[in-house]
Amino acid sequence: MRPWRAAAFASAIFALAAAVGLTAPPLPAAAVHVALDRWLRDAQLGPYAEPRFDETALYRQARQEGSVTVYSYSSRIAVVARTFEQRYPGIKVNWFDIDGAEILTKVLAEQRARNYLADVIFLIGMPELVHLLAPRGMVVNYVPPDLVTKIPRRYREPFLSHQLNFRVVYYNPERSATPPVDNLWDLTQPEWRGRVLFPDPLKLPEFLAYRVGGGAALLDPGAGCRTALRTNRLWRA
Repeated sequence: MRPWRAAAFASAIFALAAAVGLTAPPLPAAAVHVALDRWLRDAQLGPYAEPRFDETALYRQARQEGSVTVYSYSSRIAVVARTFEQRYPGIKVNWFDIDGAEILTKVLAEQRARNYLADVIFLIGMPELVHLLAPRGMVVNYVPPDLVTKIPRRYREPFLSHQLNFRVVYYNPERSATPPVDNLWDLTQPEWRGRVLFPDPLKLPEFLAYRVGGGAALLDPGAGCRTALRTNRLWRA
């Protein structure tokens, strides 16, 4: 089981990878819950976290571990790591800039092999965390106690959100002087069949939720619209 304090210290904008892991075949849900609860208790996280945030004490304990490994979908992790190391000397950030699909593949494979390399993962796909990794006890949410009252609940549960993304439909201005559609439902009409490009969710899994569900409520066009869009032959870009 990997140490956790350096990871917790670095994870204010990430999801903390739990060193619970699974064997093959996967453990039953009840066994995963027991193992995860034991890990949280030993790490003093989740319901066992200290109510008072002591940054000095946490930094001192994190320095004893000396490093934290981060899997990030964003190349900006290089800047984050450099800034973090400058602010907190003695803690080295081992960072990996890899796409979301590879992060999922690596975390699943490593934890099933009980090879706990990642301490923190930085993903854009909330559904993958909620529906794939969390039920298997592979990740836990971490929000520093001193930030809980400063971040609205919808941005820190079920996992801490690090950014908000706008989903925008682009159109070709050479074909239309004004926006050709008013909403996503317009794209379900016959005249748009086979004329819409969409990122390949197998390469960019964060777009999978947009096609099959699980997106934020304010951005989700609804299951009926998603079904109609699939029927209308969205092309993969």
